[in-house]
Amino acid sequence: MPLVVGLSATAVVLAAVSSSIQFDSPDVFVVLGIGAAFFVSRLLPLRLPRGDDMVVLVLVATVAGAVYDLSSVVLAAAAAGILDALARYPGSTSQTLVTRGMGLARELSVLTIVGTLHAMSVSGIATWYVGEAAFIWAAVFGFAYSLMDIGSVAASQALLTRASFFGQAKAMMARLLPIYLVHVAMAGVVLRIYPVLGVWGFWTAVPLTLVLQNSFSMYLRVRRAYSETITSLARAGELDRAELAGHSRRVADLSVAVGRSLGFSGEELQDLAYAAMLHDIGRIGLSDDAVAQDHARRGAEIVESIPFLRGAAPLVARHHDMADEAPLGAVIVGVCSEYDHAMSRIGVEAAIRIVADGAIGKRATVSAALEVTLRRFEPTWGVLV
Repeated sequence: MPLVVGLSATAVVLAAVSSSIQFDSPDVFVVLGIGAAFFVSRLLPLRLPRGDDMVVLVLVATVAGAVYDLSSVVLAAAAAGILDALARYPGSTSQTLVTRGMGLARELSVLTIVGTLHAMSVSGIATWYVGEAAFIWAAVFGFAYSLMDIGSVAASQALLTRASFFGQAKAMMARLLPIYLVHVAMAGVVLRIYPVLGVWGFWTAVPLTLVLQNSFSMYLRVRRAYSETITSLARAGELDRAELAGHSRRVADLSVAVGRSLGFSGEELQDLAYAAMLHDIGRIGLSDDAVAQDHARRGAEIVESIPFLRGAAPLVARHHDMADEAPLGAVIVGVCSEYDHAMSRIGVEAAIRIVADGAIGKRATVSAALEVTLRRFEPTWGVLV
């Protein structure tokens, strides 16, 4: 019901907005179409790893920026955002409303800044979307919008978490840029057929784009479920040992940072993060320290039984093996785990000396990378998975 009310109110409010702006007939329908497209695009937000919702408007913004004046586009986007908030108002908390308001302000700022910069810097911008040049316009405007949109979200998350902006931006680019590029490509298609279909060409692309975005959003939800499952398993291995609280997460953060510095690929970093989080899971049910030395093998058996964790099983199995025959990822997990145990007792500098003392081969390589990493360390587990 709120959705129906919101859609109905969209036409009314956008019509009122349109009547206050001087348009050459029938451009009022252009504004109504753009406003409706903005509203529909807001109905399917992406859920980020931290749980925040992010609305992707690059398709509509790119087309609207090409075919109409900036002030009208911003007004249409603002009206759609307000109506979306009204449609979702029932059941919303004050914190949710504040978050949505800040999100809308950020979206309008990005649209205004990108549109203004393009208008100031590109000669003959009003004709760029005609003919084959439509794809050039979509690439230039859309990519600039995408970078600023993702960058602004990364900046806000960096402020909230006190993490590195560049680390947040890099992680978000890896996760979100593919769906943004889909929007940019579809914007080029819409602009190419605009001379024939007009603004209603939106509706040849918006539904398809949202279907693709929904598939991507489902992928992110699955990844988040993986993260939550792994975190729960790791905590289970620490429940009966108070001194180990948070150990797995710290080892995972360090291991990913070290792996990245040693040139691990995305898939290798993922397996490394999973292995580091679960390297002590084999301790569950073991109370005798002598028996507990066998926890690596038991942990690998547990991990290997879960399909999406099988790549991490060899790293878990050999994370106490410092021989050069051991996988480099296993050595990284072992060294980072040893460092974290020592650091909790004797401090950072002394722990670094302990893991580096007498190290040779892969252990020496990892120890050196760990020391360098600790000088510029930023936690990464939350944005990696």
